[in-house]
Amino acid sequence: MATLKCLSVLTPSELSWAASYLCLAWLAQLGNGAIQTITGPMQPYLAYNLGTDTQTINLVWTLGFSGFLIGSLFTSYVFTKYLTSSNKKLIFMSLVLLLTGVSTLLMPFMPNLPMLLLCRFSSS
Repeated sequence: MATLKCLSVLTPSELSWAASYLCLAWLAQLGNGAIQTITGPMQPYLAYNLGTDTQTINLVWTLGFSGFLIGSLFTSYVFTKYLTSSNKKLIFMSLVLLLTGVSTLLMPFMPNLPMLLLCRFSSS
Protein backbone atom coordinates (compact mmCIF):
# COMPACT_ATOMS: atom_id res chain seq x y z
CA MET A 1 0.00 0.00 0.00
CA ALA A 2 1.37 3.40 -0.94
CA THR A 3 1.84 5.98 1.79
CA LEU A 4 0.93 9.60 1.35
CA LYS A 5 3.57 12.13 2.18
CA CYS A 6 2.35 15.54 3.27
CA LEU A 7 4.32 18.40 1.81
CA SER A 8 4.42 21.45 4.02
CA VAL A 9 6.22 24.74 3.95
CA LEU A 10 6.42 24.67 7.74
CA THR A 11 9.00 22.78 9.75
CA PRO A 12 7.70 20.33 12.37
CA SER A 13 8.31 22.83 15.19
CA GLU A 14 6.54 25.60 13.26
CA LEU A 15 3.66 23.24 12.53
CA SER A 16 3.41 22.40 16.23
CA TRP A 17 3.43 26.09 17.16
CA ALA A 18 0.78 26.89 14.54
CA ALA A 19 -1.47 24.09 15.85
CA SER A 20 -1.03 25.34 19.43
CA TYR A 21 -1.76 28.90 18.34
CA LEU A 22 -4.85 27.85 16.41
CA CYS A 23 -6.26 25.97 19.41
CA LEU A 24 -5.48 28.81 21.80
CA ALA A 25 -6.95 31.43 19.47
CA TRP A 26 -10.11 29.37 19.04
CA LEU A 27 -10.49 29.03 22.81
CA ALA A 28 -9.85 32.76 23.19
CA GLN A 29 -12.70 33.58 20.80
CA LEU A 30 -14.99 31.15 22.62
CA GLY A 31 -14.11 32.80 25.93
CA ASN A 32 -14.50 36.27 24.48
CA GLY A 33 -17.99 35.40 23.29
CA ALA A 34 -18.89 34.16 26.77
CA ILE A 35 -17.47 37.29 28.38
CA GLN A 36 -19.32 39.66 26.08
CA THR A 37 -22.67 37.89 26.31
CA ILE A 38 -22.83 37.10 30.02
CA THR A 39 -22.86 40.74 31.04
CA GLY A 40 -26.27 41.43 29.48
CA PRO A 41 -28.33 38.90 31.43
CA MET A 42 -26.36 39.67 34.60
CA GLN A 43 -27.13 43.41 34.61
CA PRO A 44 -30.30 43.38 36.74
CA TYR A 45 -28.71 40.90 39.16
CA LEU A 46 -25.56 43.00 39.47
CA ALA A 47 -27.50 46.26 39.88
CA TYR A 48 -29.64 44.73 42.64
CA ASN A 49 -26.68 43.21 44.48
CA LEU A 50 -24.63 46.39 44.29
CA GLY A 51 -27.52 48.66 45.27
CA THR A 52 -27.37 50.77 42.13
CA ASP A 53 -29.73 51.49 39.26
CA THR A 54 -29.56 50.01 35.78
CA GLN A 55 -28.31 53.25 34.22
CA THR A 56 -25.24 53.24 36.46
CA ILE A 57 -24.60 49.54 35.94
CA ASN A 58 -24.37 50.27 32.19
CA LEU A 59 -20.85 51.52 32.95
CA VAL A 60 -19.97 47.83 32.89
CA TRP A 61 -20.33 47.95 29.11
CA THR A 62 -18.34 51.16 28.74
CA LEU A 63 -15.46 49.93 30.89
CA GLY A 64 -15.55 46.53 29.22
CA PHE A 65 -15.14 47.93 25.74
CA SER A 66 -12.55 50.47 26.91
CA GLY A 67 -10.58 47.64 28.48
CA PHE A 68 -10.86 45.67 25.26
CA LEU A 69 -9.49 48.59 23.22
CA ILE A 70 -6.63 49.45 25.60
CA GLY A 71 -5.82 45.78 26.17
CA SER A 72 -5.66 45.12 22.43
CA LEU A 73 -3.31 48.03 21.85
CA PHE A 74 -1.08 47.13 24.81
CA THR A 75 -1.00 43.42 23.95
CA SER A 76 -0.14 44.02 20.30
CA TYR A 77 2.64 46.42 21.30
CA VAL A 78 4.18 43.95 23.76
CA PHE A 79 3.64 41.02 21.39
CA THR A 80 5.47 42.63 18.46
CA LYS A 81 8.09 44.70 20.29
CA TYR A 82 9.32 42.51 23.15
CA LEU A 83 8.37 38.90 22.46
CA THR A 84 10.84 37.52 19.98
CA SER A 85 10.44 33.75 20.25
CA SER A 86 7.42 31.56 19.61
CA ASN A 87 7.48 30.16 23.14
CA LYS A 88 7.43 33.63 24.71
CA LYS A 89 4.49 34.63 22.51
CA LEU A 90 2.54 31.49 23.42
CA ILE A 91 3.24 31.92 27.15
CA PHE A 92 2.23 35.58 27.01
CA MET A 93 -1.01 34.76 25.22
CA SER A 94 -1.74 32.02 27.76
CA LEU A 95 -1.19 34.40 30.68
CA VAL A 96 -3.46 37.03 29.12
CA LEU A 97 -6.18 34.42 28.64
CA LEU A 98 -5.73 33.20 32.21
CA LEU A 99 -6.16 36.77 33.51
CA THR A 100 -9.28 37.17 31.38
CA GLY A 101 -10.75 33.91 32.62
CA VAL A 102 -10.07 34.57 36.31
CA SER A 103 -11.45 38.09 36.03
CA THR A 104 -14.59 36.79 34.33
CA LEU A 105 -15.12 34.14 37.00
CA LEU A 106 -14.77 36.73 39.76
CA MET A 107 -17.13 39.27 38.18
CA PRO A 108 -20.39 38.05 39.80
CA PHE A 109 -18.76 38.08 43.26
CA MET A 110 -17.56 41.69 43.31
CA PRO A 111 -18.76 43.44 46.48
CA ASN A 112 -19.07 46.98 45.10
CA LEU A 113 -19.37 48.88 41.82
CA PRO A 114 -15.75 50.14 41.55
CA MET A 115 -14.41 46.60 42.02
CA LEU A 116 -16.88 45.29 39.44
CA LEU A 117 -15.83 47.94 36.94
CA LEU A 118 -12.15 47.16 37.53
CA CYS A 119 -12.88 43.46 37.07
CA ARG A 120 -14.79 44.13 33.85
CA PHE A 121 -12.04 46.39 32.54
CA SER A 122 -9.40 43.70 33.13
CA SER A 123 -11.55 40.90 31.75
CA SER A 124 -11.74 42.56 28.36
